[in-house]
Amino acid sequence: MANWSTRVRALRRTGLTLAEIGDRVGLSVAAVCDIEKRRTTAPRGDAALALDALFRARVIGETAGDPTHEPAQDPVRAHP
Repeated sequence: MANWSTRVRALRRTGLTLAEIGDRVGLSVAAVCDIEKRRTTAPRGDAALALDALFRARVIGETAGDPTHEPAQDPVRAHP
C-alpha cells in the first residue's frame, strides 16, 4: 500500500505541482512538501480524504464520487 509520501510523488509524476496538489486538497505548498519529504507522516481530516481521492483519480484511475477529478490531459484547475 502506498504511503502518503509515495502518493504525493506519484501525483507529481502525473504533472501536478506541489501548489496544484495543495490547492486541490486544501493544503499549503509547504504542507504538501512536508508530506512528500516525510517530515509530516499524514495529512489530517478532509485533506487526507481529498489527497486520497486525488491519488485514486489521477494515478489509479478511479473517478466515482471524486469531486476533485479532472481529466489527466488538463492538470491545471481553472480558478474562478
